[in-house]
Amino acid sequence: VIDCYGHRRYLKIMTKKILVVEDDTSIRELLVELLESEGYAVFSAVNGLEGIRFLQGHDQPDLILIDLMMPVMDGYA
Repeated sequence: VIDCYGHRRYLKIMTKKILVVEDDTSIRELLVELLESEGYAVFSAVNGLEGIRFLQGHDQPDLILIDLMMPVMDGYA
């Protein structure tokens, strides 16, 4: 980026993190592919329990997309 004085400035780009929790493989993979193509760091889980385990071991994501109707632990829990 060039500022108004003609000096080159470097911006630190912060990649936003998204967790996708979805039991349907095709939907989960499509969402991951789409979001990654837009520059997001995307993580996925196949049910709510796996999503909670991910959150316990990682930094909090900026956004969680979660299916409400899943086996093991649903999105309401």
